[in-house]
Amino acid sequence: MHDAQQNGAIRADLRRRRGRAETDLVLLRSEHLPRSDAAFIRSLYVDGLSAVKVAALQGQDPRAVRRRARRLLKRLSEPLFIFVVREKASWSSVRRRVAEAGVLAGRGLRAAAKETGLSVHVVRRHLEAIRAMSDASAHAARAPWRAARDGARSEEDRA
Repeated sequence: MHDAQQNGAIRADLRRRRGRAETDLVLLRSEHLPRSDAAFIRSLYVDGLSAVKVAALQGQDPRAVRRRARRLLKRLSEPLFIFVVREKASWSSVRRRVAEAGVLAGRGLRAAAKETGLSVHVVRRHLEAIRAMSDASAHAARAPWRAARDGARSEEDRA
């Protein structure tokens, strides 16, 4: 490979890398994932393994490894995931188990119900309540900004 091509390849790789602060945040949040998912994230971000190497170690297609990484990163950055991590300690044990299975582990309703030993109906109701609390929390967090913004607009209208 020519020097110019090699330097271009290195630059392209660096553009895909996340900043240190973002990487630390991903690793911190990954502690709330199931062990296998957390180990997978650590292999990519701490050990520095490429998707191709992880795929070879696990006997999978590299595209499947990349898809899994994208799905996990998306889950880690969702407001609902962050809300559950922040608030789950104050919930009942049943709601906490449902949140861990349904939100943190990313399981579907039936899988979460099987894992928690609850009915699908109960899991669905708890997840709906968790989503409603998350939405209310996000709305309340934005409310002061809206009030300040709307107050400034009304003063401009009066002038």
